[in-house]
This record gives sequence, C-alpha cells and structure tokens, in this order.
Amino acid sequence: MAKRSIPPFVNYWHFPGCFLLKGESIEDCAKRVGKDELCLEIDVRKLKFKGIFEDLNSDPRGHVIDIIFNYTLSESNKSKFKPSKTVKELKFFIKIPINIGFNHKETLKKLGYT
Repeated sequence: MAKRSIPPFVNYWHFPGCFLLKGESIEDCAKRVGKDELCLEIDVRKLKFKGIFEDLNSDPRGHVIDIIFNYTLSESNKSKFKPSKTVKELKFFIKIPINIGFNHKETLKKLGYT
C-alpha cells in the first residue's frame, strides 16, 4: 500500500491509483500509476484483475469506481520500487493497517483480507 502525501487522506494508506483520464485506456492508466506513484514501469501483461468496487461516499472528490488489479513485482523491479512525489512511503502488510483512506479497508475485506 502507499501512504499519501497529498490531500485527501494525507498520511493514510491506500491502493496506488488515480483517475482515468478522458481518452486514456485502463492499461495506459495502470502504466501511469506505476510510474507516477511507484516509480515502476508496469508490464500490463502481468496485471491480474481482482474486481470492481464502487465508492459513493468516502472520497470527498465524488463518486469513484475502483478497478483493482494484482501485480507481482519482477526481481528487476523490486530494487526500483520506491515512493514518488505523491507518496510518502510504500509498504507490504500482513494485517490490514488501521489508518486506511477512502473505501480501501472495506475493499480489502471483500477481497478476502483481514
């Protein structure tokens, strides 16, 4: 998960992500998230679709639909994996942390994490 350095939810953990731009494909958006938030070049062939989750109320910017993917880092990417301008810290968790922004705690539970 990523710890946000920008509003909303500064200092809260969240799934790396962003808004889909007009005319942008979901694959191109995933590449942009990888580059902008994780400093990684994403190989979209390794994205594994996990689900779609609607969020009507927890994002102050409005109604959001999250498209969740799982991505396994290659050995060469592990050394490049680092926070960016919008992210203070990146961390893998065994247990769900308490301070999670948006609807991501509920999403994790729906995906089977506790």
